Order: sequence, then C-alpha cells, then structure tokens
Amino acid sequence: MTLDLIILFVVAVLVAYRAGWIAREIHTLKLIDRVLEEAEAEVEADVMEITIERVNDSFFAYGADDLFLGQGKTLVDLGVALRKRFPNTTFSISNKSKSELDVS
Repeated sequence: MTLDLIILFVVAVLVAYRAGWIAREIHTLKLIDRVLEEAEAEVEADVMEITIERVNDSFFAYGADDLFLGQGKTLVDLGVALRKRFPNTTFSISNKSKSELDVS
C-alpha cells in the first residue's frame, strides 16, 4: 500500500511539472508574438519615403505630395535637418533620387 502511494505521488509530481512547463512555453510564445507585433507596427509607422533634388549647391527633400521636408548644403546637412524635424523617423530615398544622385 505504501509503495502504491509513493508511485502515485511521483507520477502526480511529474504530471504537474510537465503541465507547468507547457503552460510556461505557451505564455512565452504569446509574449514573443506580442512584442514582435508591437515592433512591426512601430517600424512601419516610422518610415517615410522621400525624394531628394539637387538645385545649384543645395539639396532639398520632399515627402508625399511634394511636401517640403528640409534642405541642406550637403547630404549630411540635409540628414541633420531631417533628424531635427523628424527625430523618430527613418527615411527611404526614392529610386529616382538614388539614380540621379548616384546614391546606393
């Protein structure tokens, strides 16, 4: 009788351990999915495609609908001006601008 109780206790502990392990894995997967969704939404919201034009000795950046975004004497100056105005935004230069400016 005592051996039966010991075996039953050991089996119950093993089953409870496995159930807890599975619950932890499920919780971790849900947490990872939530973090990835938040990161994707944040990245998508902060990307802006721009067009850059060179006029004389200055560079001008335009966004959607030819909205003026900033200017600079060099591309670095333009980047600094855009960072000041849009600090949490990543800029994507249009393919047309890349080919005209020889920028990869």
